[in-house]
Parts: sequence; structure tokens; C-alpha cells
Amino acid sequence: MSTQPIVPHGKRRYRKRDVAARYGVHPVSIWRWIKAGKFPTPEKINGYDTWREEVLDAYDEQLIRDTAMRDGQGVAA
Repeated sequence: MSTQPIVPHGKRRYRKRDVAARYGVHPVSIWRWIKAGKFPTPEKINGYDTWREEVLDAYDEQLIRDTAMRDGQGVAA
């Protein structure tokens, strides 16, 4: 019997170590970003802090827009 959670297609969840690997930082950095209000807060699932893939994708898109605006490039819609 598998202990893997059943996750609907397109609803992948990431744990802290996976999020840290995605952004190339130590897991403690993720908590620092959250505390500073610079990163989405996780949701508790079965006692684990997790982030939905859609939330991380939206965060990535916002980072791209913010970087473009900061660099004076604007963003084409």
C-alpha cells in the first residue's frame, strides 16, 4: 500500500525542502522571507507546511513583474 497522498492533477503541493530547492536557498531562508512578508505563507496539510504549485507560480510571476518594473522595462500584457 502506498503512503503517497492522492493529489488531483494540477494541484501539486511542495514541502519546505522542495520550495527551498526550487529557489536555490536554504530552508531557513524561506522562513525568513515569510516572516518579512516577502513570501506566501504555507498551508498545513497532515501536519506539514505545504505550498500549492499555483501559489508558487503566481509568486514567480509577481517577481518577474516587480523586477521588470524596478529595472524600468515595464511589462507587456
